[in-house]
Amino acid sequence: MAPATGAAPAISEQKKMDQLNGEDTQRAFDRLFETELAPRLRQDGWEVRLEDPPQAYLHLSKPAWGDQRMNGIHFETYVLRTQLRTRAAPVALHCENGCAYRADFLRICTERLKSPDGAGGLLAERLLLPPVEVRGRADTVDLPVLDVDEEDKQRKIQTPNQVDQRRDLPCTYEIGDPASGDCSVIEVQVPFDGLTAAETVQRLAEQLDRFQTVLTPLVDETIQACKINRA
Repeated sequence: MAPATGAAPAISEQKKMDQLNGEDTQRAFDRLFETELAPRLRQDGWEVRLEDPPQAYLHLSKPAWGDQRMNGIHFETYVLRTQLRTRAAPVALHCENGCAYRADFLRICTERLKSPDGAGGLLAERLLLPPVEVRGRADTVDLPVLDVDEEDKQRKIQTPNQVDQRRDLPCTYEIGDPASGDCSVIEVQVPFDGLTAAETVQRLAEQLDRFQTVLTPLVDETIQACKINRA
């Protein structure tokens, strides 16, 4: 008996619609990164770079960080095919092969971040927010979670049975391992399931703001230490 073929067109059509929806979503993120996120970050001496042609892949750095060719020290975020599938996007501090003292930078930065009485403790202290788990290879330290504005707090108090955690979805900061050859110093996956593209970009912007505020002094100090070591 030949298999029924009536359902085949519907499956094919659904795949086609899923593909079109994905393309539409990707275009929305590409546009928002170029027209909203990049201009917001490109101020006070900060440099923003997008891949060419512009898409939802962004580097944020200071001139002294050597990221003019997108291969130096930078904060990074992107929303591409994998992120659309997993519904989570990274915000990270990276140091890539264009940095002449890459190995030293990665080692010093990760060591300081893993020290509870060093930079790791400073993050939580400066931001005065509840801790969130930070996964390292051998050590863990407390870092701050995303902040939740007062309106969200009140809504959760008034409707405790509603699942509405769009602003405070759990985030885990992971410290990189220099021995692995990876370029990541510290990274957080920002979940965006149930959010619009615009809401997602807003959450990524908030995390980038947090990285700028808290990690920039660490980056600048580590660069100076690396240069002294090489002198």
